[in-house]
Amino acid sequence: MQFTNPEGGEYQAEHFMKIDEVKVWFNMTKMIRTCGRELEIRQLIARNIKVNVEKEGYVFGNSNISEVMKQMEKNINVWLMMSMVMMRIKKTRM
Repeated sequence: MQFTNPEGGEYQAEHFMKIDEVKVWFNMTKMIRTCGRELEIRQLIARNIKVNVEKEGYVFGNSNISEVMKQMEKNINVWLMMSMVMMRIKKTRM
């Protein structure tokens, strides 16, 4: 599994992280019982993780990891807003 560097930066490597093996164990009973509404991860194992940390400039500038974190925070905020809207829709239908 490879995660590419953010767009717009001039990075040397194609990816900022590479993981050779990922194993995830789910609580299948809970997932079936809730019809997939709840997902419980019992165990997550990642092996052979390689991370490339690069900066846009020699001394100053953002790193590729900080750019990825900014994008993740923005995506989480959008997801939270969408889930709040869905909860309100659900309450008005009841």
